[in-house]
Formats: sequence, C-alpha cells, structure tokens
Amino acid sequence: MSTTVQGMAGTDGKGGYSVRLLVVDDCPDMRFLLRLALTGQGHQVTEACARSGAAEAAAMVQPEVVILEGFGPGLDGAGVVQAILLASPRSRVVMFSAADPHSLGARAEAAGAVAAVPKLCGPGAVIDLLDRLLA
Repeated sequence: MSTTVQGMAGTDGKGGYSVRLLVVDDCPDMRFLLRLALTGQGHQVTEACARSGAAEAAAMVQPEVVILEGFGPGLDGAGVVQAILLASPRSRVVMFSAADPHSLGARAEAAGAVAAVPKLCGPGAVIDLLDRLLA
C-alpha cells in the first residue's frame, strides 16, 4: 500500500469538504489517474494495489469511501466488499469496474456496494458520484 495523503477529514480549504478515500485497483495507471483527479478536488487519497490488501488498508485508514475495482476474471467482488466493511464498518464502497456496464449496478448492489461507476466513464464520473454521495 502506498499512502499519498493521509489525515482527518475536514474542509479542503476551497469551501468544499475533504474526505478520506481509499482507491483499490491492480492497475497503477488507474490508481494514478484517480488519485490525481481526487486530490485535485481536495480529497485525501490512500492507495492499495491489490484487492487482497484492501481490508487491511481500510482497517488502517478508516476511509469514508472506498473506490474498488472488484469485478473481473477470478475476482470475488462480494467477498472483498464484505471484508472491507468488516474492517471499516462506516465506509461506503463504490465499485469502479470494467465489467459489463449494463449489469454493473445490480452486481455492485448485490455485493454490498452503495454505487457503481463503469471505468469507461473515467475519473470524472467518480467525482460526480462522490459529490452526490457526500451532499
């Protein structure tokens, strides 16, 4: 796990609200793009590079929101979400996945996530969703 920015949630200095986020994705480029977009909005971002370390990272950081790439070949998205929520019960999990966008929402909800964003929509869609979740 590499920590980019850590600390308590609070204001972002721009009149907005800063939250602790955990980004979990095997792809370093995607973690970079999400971190860049989210820290640009004033959020505090911690990264985990593997789903196997997601629960441990969530336990350490206690993020308000976890952005999780949780569906793919050989992945148990529901198991990862459950492990995260056991480690950090107040966290809300958002699935950010390249899985079929037509079934992603239903699969994410069944796994225990509060929302889902198809990866093809990009980091901007994650920011828009966070704005709605945190409103």
